[in-house]
Amino acid sequence: MNHEPYLAYEFGVAILAPWQQACLASLRTISALSAPLPAAMRNACAAWELLAALQVSGERPPFRLSGGDTREEVVCSLPFCSLVRFRRGAGGPPVMLVAPLSGHYASRLRDTVGGLLDGHDVYVTDWHNARDVPLGQGGFDLDDYIDYLLHFLRRIGPGAHLVAICQASTASLAATALLAEDDDDVRPLSFTLMCGPVDPRISPTAIGRFAAGTPVTWFERCMTTVVPPGFAGVGRRVAPGFLQVPSFSRNESTERFSALLQSCAGLGVWDRAQIEQARHGYLDELSLLDLSGEFYLSTIRQVFQEAALARGRLYWRGRRVRPEAIRDCALMTIEAAEDDVCGPGQTHVAHELCSGLPPALRRRLTQPRTGHVALFNGRTWQDDVCPAVRAMIAERGGDPKRPPQDGEASRPPARPLLQTAPL
Repeated sequence: MNHEPYLAYEFGVAILAPWQQACLASLRTISALSAPLPAAMRNACAAWELLAALQVSGERPPFRLSGGDTREEVVCSLPFCSLVRFRRGAGGPPVMLVAPLSGHYASRLRDTVGGLLDGHDVYVTDWHNARDVPLGQGGFDLDDYIDYLLHFLRRIGPGAHLVAICQASTASLAATALLAEDDDDVRPLSFTLMCGPVDPRISPTAIGRFAAGTPVTWFERCMTTVVPPGFAGVGRRVAPGFLQVPSFSRNESTERFSALLQSCAGLGVWDRAQIEQARHGYLDELSLLDLSGEFYLSTIRQVFQEAALARGRLYWRGRRVRPEAIRDCALMTIEAAEDDVCGPGQTHVAHELCSGLPPALRRRLTQPRTGHVALFNGRTWQDDVCPAVRAMIAERGGDPKRPPQDGEASRPPARPLLQTAPL
């Protein structure tokens, strides 16, 4: 068993913890001095306190959604993911938000959830940390990912809309195609794909080129390891979250981190409120989950190296996925012009694959001067992208068939899932 990378990381965290706490205590003592400190020094102390507190965590941060009447409940729990429903007031047509399984927790999409919450019941795929899934629960690969989406759509029932972020776009398109080909009544009325690598060969980014040009054996050897004792998933091969930090988009963090360093130097760029806001942002960025090794490697191979979906060679349980079978599910694709993770055209190509869709059911949006994360988080999402998504959903409307309510039976998945536990 190759536990060394995990054990080395955990040992390093344990060694640094006392020094980190001592540094934090010193900074807080300085900030609490009775003698008034100059504003620049107070800001510098607060900024250094933030830097001292930064560390990678394997725990999911809370969603922290604003609005006192927002309700959060788990409606279905499977070994590698829970389906979480958010409701506010009377709710509305259901929207399933498929969070990417690429290292961050679904709670990073709180802005996305908040934007869709008014007027909708929002269901979120809350992916679990693979290190916490016992080995006896079985493996999890791209086929299983699609299984989960099919199961969750059946749990929600007819009349749902689907919104997929980033890496989730490929599996979401595949699940929609399978349901459409079967004329299944739980196929989504609309599906929105945002900044996802439907065909990563188009305008390849540095991340995509590296994934496509490096042997899978290298990723298995260098980017996966075995969970050591001390975690529920001991013995499971995973792609650890702490090894994935360098592969994430850096564009959205550069300006913020530069301002933080200036504040550390006492230049007074940030006030305390801005530093507290940054603390929550870094908490999300550094809260990382481990991916199942099977899923990580199958994604590298089938999505980035083979471009299987775009080439008509993606199979689910031995059945070919046919996007051209989608004929009545409205499609919207959204891209960021300055995306350093998913290049321009990689998501819009879904319209070519879904050749059976009439023009009236197609929408495209390219957001100028926007990076990857800003597309679904912050002012760009709130002011430009979210209104477009909501408008498209409103055009498609709802379905007269009522989705199943709490406690009602939902249609079982086509292939039984291990340890299915509806709540």
